[in-house]
Amino acid sequence: MKTLKNTIIMAVAFNTLISSGSGFLSDEERFTVLERIKNLDPALENYVFDINGDGKVSIEEQDFGRHPLSQLISRSAVEGGTDIQWTPDLFPEWLMYYIVPEDASTGIVKEMPVRGILNNLETTAPDESHAPERIADGLFFNTGSHLTFPRERNARWRFRWGALLFKLDGESPGNTTLLDVNSGRGSSRSSPKITYSQEVGLTVQFTGLANGLDVRQASTKDVIADGTTWNFLVFGMRQGSLFASINGRAFKSETPESGRFSTTLVNELDATTYIGSGDGDSWTLNALLLGQTEPSEAMVRKLEGWAARRLNSVHLLPAQHLYKTKSPVLDLEDLPHRYTHDPIIWQKWLQD
Repeated sequence: MKTLKNTIIMAVAFNTLISSGSGFLSDEERFTVLERIKNLDPALENYVFDINGDGKVSIEEQDFGRHPLSQLISRSAVEGGTDIQWTPDLFPEWLMYYIVPEDASTGIVKEMPVRGILNNLETTAPDESHAPERIADGLFFNTGSHLTFPRERNARWRFRWGALLFKLDGESPGNTTLLDVNSGRGSSRSSPKITYSQEVGLTVQFTGLANGLDVRQASTKDVIADGTTWNFLVFGMRQGSLFASINGRAFKSETPESGRFSTTLVNELDATTYIGSGDGDSWTLNALLLGQTEPSEAMVRKLEGWAARRLNSVHLLPAQHLYKTKSPVLDLEDLPHRYTHDPIIWQKWLQD
């Protein structure tokens, strides 16, 4: 039986987590959250996430030797609602690659630490003169500075969605490349790609087959390019269609899209991913997330609400946005129904 003392201690720790503000779970916070989830779900009571007993749970400990957390939590445990703060890394299995400035030391950044499943993707500057700089509020890319990482052959599966938190000055008359995955021409190259120009605004691109002719693009001028205001972009491909939103406002292609979108492996050895570009505006990165799966509309809304709070920019969300006045929390939307094969029902269906 859980004592009142233990309940009070957990409440204090959890309230501290809610007000921490980073938007990502520290190992101590992850321990607190998982203990909270165990209290809600009797099926998890005997699970030991803190393997070494240090009062912390790393992402590796959370998933070690067991199914991902999203497959362990009972839907019945959360259907009545929870107060567990939602963060993108609560279920780390969907985060393939992400970088945040707080992982870098102040000053010139020649190599950027990487989080996520693909944390071995070395993300580096070509030389010190082209390296971004870690400043007080982010990772600053002056004109000409950029980071790169090597070809990612499976980007079509591993980078189906993304979130970019940034600000830019918008003074350059040319194009500014914020992200260009597997840069180049041809099928599945420069996919996804994010650019900005004064004329067009912010553009998100995914490239399919037909030697790169099947290009899905969406642009918006709702981005704030004053050099001081943070923006949060959520984007991806879902059911063959491009989706994107800036500061919680959706935008889409003005060109009708085919209902079918196919891609292929990127086999060309010259495929390199660029974060930043050699020309264009100066800009500052607060976070870049790239993930697998096709997120539901509910997950997109959660990412928007999370990003707005990480940046202290909730005022930018539309008045009617679900998370304008509240933070996203763990709920049934995080635990979709999963198909379970029933051989008896299957055989009956075949016979009928």
